[in-house]
Amino acid sequence: MSDNAADKTIGKTIDTGLANETKGGSYQAAKHIRDALRIVQPPAKDFFLKEATLNSADRSDIPYSTLQLIVTSSSNSPMTFIPDSVDCTAVADVSVFSRNVRDLAVRLRKIEPTTFHLLQCLSVSRTRDPNSRRTTSLHFVFKMPKSHHRPQSLRQLLLSSESPSLTSRVSLARDLATSVSYIHVLDFVHKNIRPETALVFEGSGCPFGPLFLLGFKTFRAADGKSLRLAVTNRIENMYQHPERQGVAPDTDHRMQHDIYSLGVCLLEIGLWTSFTTGDARNPSPTIPTDGSNHLKTYFTAMARENLPYRMGDKYTNVVINCLTCMDPTNEDFGDESEFEDDFGIRIGVKYIEKILMQLGEISV
Repeated sequence: MSDNAADKTIGKTIDTGLANETKGGSYQAAKHIRDALRIVQPPAKDFFLKEATLNSADRSDIPYSTLQLIVTSSSNSPMTFIPDSVDCTAVADVSVFSRNVRDLAVRLRKIEPTTFHLLQCLSVSRTRDPNSRRTTSLHFVFKMPKSHHRPQSLRQLLLSSESPSLTSRVSLARDLATSVSYIHVLDFVHKNIRPETALVFEGSGCPFGPLFLLGFKTFRAADGKSLRLAVTNRIENMYQHPERQGVAPDTDHRMQHDIYSLGVCLLEIGLWTSFTTGDARNPSPTIPTDGSNHLKTYFTAMARENLPYRMGDKYTNVVINCLTCMDPTNEDFGDESEFEDDFGIRIGVKYIEKILMQLGEISV
C-alpha cells in the first residue's frame, strides 16, 4: 500500500472512530488529526543538510536540557535552529532507521507549531564515522517558532523559584499532552518524554509558554521493531513505566508507555516541583528511586494526596489515569483488547477523549 493510500485508510478509520466514540468537543480534535494526515509528501532534494554546515555552526547548550541552539555562520542572514540528535550506534539497520527519521521529519516539516506543539523541521543532517563512513547519528534541525524566543527547558523552569499561576500550569499541561497526541497521530512513539525534552518559549508577553516537545533520540515508528534499549540512567528511568525500566525492559514500547511518562510530567507541573536537583550536568533525584513498581505507586499516591487541593479533581484524575493506564483495573486504558485494531487508532481516540478533552474542560 502506498503512503497516500495508507493515509487515506487511516484517516477514514480515525474519522469513524471519533464519530462513534467521542462527542461534542471532539470536532476540533478530529479536524486537527485530519490536518496532520494531509502533510505527508516526498522530501525535497535539499532536505538533507550537509554535515559541514551543521559542524561549522556556533553552538550553545540549553540548560537542563538534552538540546542546543545553533547559529549558522552564513554572512548574509545568520539563523538560529535547534538540532535534536538521534544516536545510530546501537541500530542494526541504519538504512531503515534513516527512513524512519526522514518520514518523521517530513511530517514535521509542514505542521503548524502552535497547533501541534511540535516544532517545524527544516532538514535532517548526518554524522558519519570518518573511517568507515557509517552513519553514527542523525539530527533533526528544527526552526525557532515565530515571535517566540529564549527557550528554556521545562526542567529549568521547575527548578526556578518563580511559580507560575494555575492558569499557566494548566496551559503547559495541555501543550505537553497535545504534543504527545500528535506524535501518536503521526504514527510514532516518543519514548523519551520528560522535562529535559520539553522547551518553553517566551513570547506574546507570556514567560510560561508555549511548550514544545522535542528529544526524539529514542523514537521509533509505532509499527517498527523495538530495540528494547536499556535505560540505566536513574533520571530517565523515573519517567519510564515499570515495564520499560532497567537493563532488560520487559516489553516493547507502546503508546500507553508514553502516556505514563506524560503522567509523571503532569504531576511535576501540577505540584510545580522538580523530581531532580543539582546542576545540569550532574542531576540527582529528589525522590526514592528503588524499585520500578514502588516508584509508580509513589507517584500515584503523591497525585492522590497532593494534587486535588492544588489543581482540582479533574486535573488529578487525568494524572492518575495516565499513571495507571497500563493497569488491568483502569477503566479507560486497562483492557488491551480494546486497542487491537490495525492502526492503533482506538488508543488515540481514547487518549483524546480521556486526556486531552478532560484537560481542555478545566476552567481557571
